[in-house]
Amino acid sequence: MRAFLAALLILPGASIAGEIAELAPLSDVPREDCLRVRSIRGMEIMNQEMLIVRGSFDRYWINRLPARCAGLRPDMVLSLDVYGNQVCRNDRFSAKDRGLMHMGMGASCRWGAFEPVTIEQVNVLRQSLAEAS
Repeated sequence: MRAFLAALLILPGASIAGEIAELAPLSDVPREDCLRVRSIRGMEIMNQEMLIVRGSFDRYWINRLPARCAGLRPDMVLSLDVYGNQVCRNDRFSAKDRGLMHMGMGASCRWGAFEPVTIEQVNVLRQSLAEAS
């Protein structure tokens, strides 16, 4: 946990997105390429580069997108493109404004690998992002 906290320290003038993008894996548990859709309980957009996925049994993953997803904002609604029963790295998802769900406008993005993390790590990340904005 200390290593994670130290990794989130931000240098003056540095962007939080850039610092987070360069972090080492957040835990010693290997990244996962796919998650079963049935195990996903919620998703939270952190910024244009990162999402938090909440799973069954209080499991959490950070997903760092392979490329910045222009237009992705925390207040958007996610729609998954699911092939089979899993969401996998490089699969697409889209995000739309709540008031414009019926229209085709929004962001289209690709998933990165799913990094298992603890709720404590998620909370530190949320706090760091809130302080940076």
